[in-house]
Amino acid sequence: MKTAAAAIIEVINPATGLVIGSVPKQGRLEAAKAVDAASSAFKEWSARTAEDRGALLMKWHQLINESEEELLPDADLAKAVDGLIASKYRNAGQTCICANRIFVHEACAAAFTEKLAAFRLTVLLGPVYLRTVALLLMQRDRVPF
Repeated sequence: MKTAAAAIIEVINPATGLVIGSVPKQGRLEAAKAVDAASSAFKEWSARTAEDRGALLMKWHQLINESEEELLPDADLAKAVDGLIASKYRNAGQTCICANRIFVHEACAAAFTEKLAAFRLTVLLGPVYLRTVALLLMQRDRVPF
């Protein structure tokens, strides 16, 4: 469903100044709709027995396995990597919906991995104080002190 807030916000790597992804620009209305949808879904989901939930998860697993042929080798790798980055690096990977398994067709696995590795080299990870020091060192020629 498209809303008036269908615009996007570019996510910029502060170390390089490069755009590394984008997120939908949303506000209170969209957040409220998301919370309402999750709340409604949770009520129905939690009312099911553990056996029923397990059966549904197994069915989803089966459908994914049956759809493997649909993961085509001619996928847009740039979009695929951007999508993975948007999921995995969102909020420093601290969300419950971050991607943990990625299915990549063997015909394009090497190229996908190469693009993902190239992005990873632009990201500073580790304790905040070390990232801050590294960022300051990287930016020292650009920022007048």
